[in-house]
Amino acid sequence: MEQNCLNDGESLRNSLLPHLQTLLDELVRESNDQMMVIPFEMWREAFLNDADLDLARSSYAQLSPQAYQPWIDKLDLRQFYSLPIPKSYLYCTEDNVLPQGEQWGWHPRMSSRLGLFRFVQMSGSHEVMFSNPVGLAEKMIAAGRD
Repeated sequence: MEQNCLNDGESLRNSLLPHLQTLLDELVRESNDQMMVIPFEMWREAFLNDADLDLARSSYAQLSPQAYQPWIDKLDLRQFYSLPIPKSYLYCTEDNVLPQGEQWGWHPRMSSRLGLFRFVQMSGSHEVMFSNPVGLAEKMIAAGRD
C-alpha cells in the first residue's frame, strides 16, 4: 500500500505546494539542528482535522521532531515502479495536507503513478491512525486481501 507516490528522482519536499516547502524550510532553519515539528495549528487543521480538540492536543503531544534530510533526498524509484507486485492505494477523503484535486491532491495525482492498483477509500484525515485506528486497520486488510 502506498500513500505518497513520488516520481522517480523526486523528493518528498518536491511534492508539496511552494508555500509548504517554504514553511518547512523556515522550521528547519529556526531549529538549528535540521529537525522540524509542524505547528499545532497545522496539525489540527491539515493533519488531524477529523478529530476533536482533545485528541488533536493529546496526539500532538506524542510527536517527535523529524529530521529534514529524508524530506529533501531525491529518491530512485525506478525499481519500485517496475515491480510486478499488486499495488493498493488507500485514500482518506478528508486528508487536507495537500489540497484536494488533480493538480496537488493525493488522488488521482499520486495514485495514478502506480499503474494498475486497487483503490481503497475511507473517511478520515491524514492521521486517521489517531482518529479511527480500527477503521484504518480494516481498510488496510481490504487493500491487501489477496
